[in-house]
Amino acid sequence: MKHHPPGKRCEAAWPAECVTRREVFRRGLVGISALVLPQLFHGSVARASTSSDLIQFPRDPKRVTPFERLHIPRIRMPDVVEDGANSPIIVAMDHPMEPDHYITNVQILDYQDPIIWKGTFNFTPDNGEVYVYSQLRLDSGKSTVYVIAECNQHGKWVNEHNVDVAVGGC
Repeated sequence: MKHHPPGKRCEAAWPAECVTRREVFRRGLVGISALVLPQLFHGSVARASTSSDLIQFPRDPKRVTPFERLHIPRIRMPDVVEDGANSPIIVAMDHPMEPDHYITNVQILDYQDPIIWKGTFNFTPDNGEVYVYSQLRLDSGKSTVYVIAECNQHGKWVNEHNVDVAVGGC
């Protein structure tokens, strides 16, 4: 594999002697983007404000309406965690679990961690309530854990919790 000076590219499309790891990675990202981006932006702008695919936040976090209170997941988690390998989290909701109106799943994410997705927990009306207890692996330093709850009628709702993992954590 030949190395080219920075900023200079090989003139041919894909000859084996000109392909670098960076070029393979760049072309792979372009290919993945071509597959994923149309799915993310499949709706028109006029439909976007009412789409159930959008993640919704409370309009005023200090004064949450009863409707928002049903749909926004409650997160119980320490503000400071000593051991990033075992960070406890409890997610609970008062949302009804009726056959025609229920929470379908809860996702836990942390964008500051090398492994962003922490889990997806699926529900049916037979569960009776939304309650999740789990242990998360968090990277050391400041982090924000996001919990997204999806209602089958009213879309996705998010809540977040800031946490500081001790330097001696993971």
